[in-house]
Amino acid sequence: MGPYAKRGFDVMYEGHKDNGDGGEESWVSSLKKRPKNKPFFMWFASYDAHRGMGSQ
Repeated sequence: MGPYAKRGFDVMYEGHKDNGDGGEESWVSSLKKRPKNKPFFMWFASYDAHRGMGSQ
């Protein structure tokens, strides 16, 4: 994503090294950290939606 699109997100996790093969490593921890008293939108976007997840 370019800088214009990134402005719409408070937090972004990018890169296979930190996020696992499919990007799934940060999903659960992100849900646990979210503000519980505010509505939220979370976009779970896998790097490769057509393969199994990593070590999960």
